[in-house]
Amino acid sequence: MVLIAWRYLTEQAGSLLESLREEALGENFFSAEALNGILKLTTPIAPFNQPSIVAPLLGLGGVLLALVLAGVAGSSLLILLAATLTLALLLSRMFGFSIELGPLGAV
Repeated sequence: MVLIAWRYLTEQAGSLLESLREEALGENFFSAEALNGILKLTTPIAPFNQPSIVAPLLGLGGVLLALVLAGVAGSSLLILLAATLTLALLLSRMFGFSIELGPLGAV
């Protein structure tokens, strides 16, 4: 019974991923229509879209800047996690502090 349910779940997940891939990419992913749609998506709004030649470059620059800032935020989060783990190890191993976590409602 479990094997049948697992097979059904994997088939459904595979069909879902296939339909998402077809919707997102389609058959003509690198066609001129798809590229024009992407360029329209990255075009800036009113005060910044005056020169029509420079507007797609500004939009692409904005997307790249957003990706860079997301990378900076992610790396900052990893550095914070590493510093917290280092502090916990330092406090527990060198100074003998005990760090215990319990249920939230317990006193």
